[in-house]
Amino acid sequence: MTRQRGNQHCQGFTITEILVGVAITTLMVALMLPAVNRSRSETRTLQGLNNLQQIGQAVHLYAVDNYNTLPIGYWDGNTPSGVIGVPAKEGVETDWLLTINAYLTGAPNNYKEIADLGDESAMLSIFRDPNADVPDQGLYHYLGHPLLMPDQSIVERKDPTETIYDSVFKHVLPYKLSRFRRPHEVVLVMDGIQDAGHQVNFTCYRALAENIENEMFLPPKNDAMGDFNGYYDPAANDNNSVINPGPNNISATANIRWRQRNDTEANFLFSDGHTETLRQADRHPNGAPVSGTGEVFRRHFRVDK
Repeated sequence: MTRQRGNQHCQGFTITEILVGVAITTLMVALMLPAVNRSRSETRTLQGLNNLQQIGQAVHLYAVDNYNTLPIGYWDGNTPSGVIGVPAKEGVETDWLLTINAYLTGAPNNYKEIADLGDESAMLSIFRDPNADVPDQGLYHYLGHPLLMPDQSIVERKDPTETIYDSVFKHVLPYKLSRFRRPHEVVLVMDGIQDAGHQVNFTCYRALAENIENEMFLPPKNDAMGDFNGYYDPAANDNNSVINPGPNNISATANIRWRQRNDTEANFLFSDGHTETLRQADRHPNGAPVSGTGEVFRRHFRVDK
């Protein structure tokens, strides 16, 4: 006897089942995307730390080859000759980033000749931070410490009791490696602003973090006789005060650019060559830093005499 089979056939998915599947897939993708984006951002942060580490090695090698002296931070072309690291031609601007790039690559070490090349690849990619808002905006995204690699127009008091300009002030010279007492604690280079467009005729604050704490870490300019808080005093009671984060946007004045981890942290290169990603201080409604928050302190910017 033959057994008669029932009228069976394969059925496809119903519309309801398809919609449920699509919804589940969409939900899973939505849940995964933030993790993927965080992973990409973390990778870029690590790459930025690697950039800074390479920059630190290059700055150290440059110093060793130049009488243990760090490069100047900025030169407007009018400084008297004899300063280590300035171009041979007077009237040609430069800064520490162009100096280090020239040291590594043999490219021109001043704005004019870099601009004449018309080729941004003349600047190494290590000078651009992967987490910058517009990664290809500007030739570099880092700022140097304005006392360790100073602007040659900056002056400091020699004797606070004197009042005659010429005898009171002197140019701040580039820092020597032998002066460091706390290299593990003093920041050398940090995340900085980006210059608008693809220009190379930056003003000096584009290469130097001059405006941190409203220029607290710079000597008084010109004939000003205000207090100077840039040198480290172990007895000072505010060494462990967090610095004011300052404005945090691309075109702000020469402050730290907090562009890591959702604009809450920044990458720092310390003078001993190690790098860290540190959190900015929270702000009061009036803009002042909140005590007990943040990981960047005044001692990180006060240098040894």
